[in-house]
Amino acid sequence: LNTAFIVSLASGLTVTLMTRLALPVSTSQAVVGALCAIGVVQQDLNYGSLTRVVICWVTTPIGALVIAVVVYRVVGWLMNALALNLFAWDRLLRIGLVVAGSYGAYALGANNVANVTGAFVGPDMLSPFWAALIGGVSIALGVTTYSKHVMYTVGRDLVRLSAYPAFVVVLTEAVTVHVYAELGVPVSTSQAVVGAAIGVGIAARTTTFNFRILGKIAFGWIGTPAITFALALVLYSLAQTLSLV
Repeated sequence: LNTAFIVSLASGLTVTLMTRLALPVSTSQAVVGALCAIGVVQQDLNYGSLTRVVICWVTTPIGALVIAVVVYRVVGWLMNALALNLFAWDRLLRIGLVVAGSYGAYALGANNVANVTGAFVGPDMLSPFWAALIGGVSIALGVTTYSKHVMYTVGRDLVRLSAYPAFVVVLTEAVTVHVYAELGVPVSTSQAVVGAAIGVGIAARTTTFNFRILGKIAFGWIGTPAITFALALVLYSLAQTLSLV
């Protein structure tokens, strides 16, 4: 239980820091970074599983980019084939945004709640149901109170999106994360969203990418597991000094 607390505390502090910097980072990367630190000091790190997770991290934004390009063109072709008038198109797009947003939230919950509370599931701790419930409520609270600046980074500062590209981005993110959730691999929803946004920009042939913001986001992706790893080591050493582990 003490090591689970260290993993959660290190991850929470790191993600809070990155959120203050308005960077869309990965809770899965934060948790895995902390778990790696505990695994190293306890000499119980499964390098095979770690390699699998890292490969999925690399392929997540690339896969989302490719899917976004395909979805953008296929859905656009279908909409043109329907020959809808402006009002019908607007109504359909509004419905699509709500459906895609709901699906995206569902996929995010399936992926991220395990990152938040999975370390506390086990004998004499939490059951999967209560861990998922507590994690889900906490995620909802964080969304409503603390996510505005990160939303602006993705939806406004990286590349400006109108309604149709936004629909494609959210749908692509949901599909990408859902696939990895089915595989049981904790991946980054932020990486999927950014990869999808870039894919839509390529498909729409836009040149409005903010590469400075993209560089900051990439730093967040690399820095998150590294910072969490180091922080977990410090917390574990402190807990050992206090005879807590």
